[in-house]
Amino acid sequence: MSICRSMWISAYWAEMRRLKVMPEMDGIAVEHGNLEIRYEGKAQLIHDGRLQDEIECRLTLSEYKDRHVDVGLKRREDRLCVVIMDGGRGVEWKNHLKIDPARASDSIGRGIAQATIVSFDKVVSNAVGNQVVGFVSAQTEVDR
Repeated sequence: MSICRSMWISAYWAEMRRLKVMPEMDGIAVEHGNLEIRYEGKAQLIHDGRLQDEIECRLTLSEYKDRHVDVGLKRREDRLCVVIMDGGRGVEWKNHLKIDPARASDSIGRGIAQATIVSFDKVVSNAVGNQVVGFVSAQTEVDR
């Protein structure tokens, strides 16, 4: 690893350690954004044991196969900004900022809420819903 990269990782390690749910956010961008698998559809696919098959199938379809997810990190003086943008038509994310007690026992639907609670101090999205920015305050205490 280069000295430059090592120093960058060291400088941001405290904030980056809070990003425990990044794989979940990437999954949301791919499944719900790029591949347009909606809440009810995903629940049924999981119930039927076919989610992975559906993902693999959609990844080959012309309408989805060229879509990608971009993830960027930007360090500001007082915070780390994480930008995730998918190639989909967007999702309604505001309804998922908190875990809905009516759906608490569902097998899905908690990823955005978990990211907001565990990793980010604030989450915003563009109007379309295909770009999310999570903010991590540099002053926030980090779990050890």
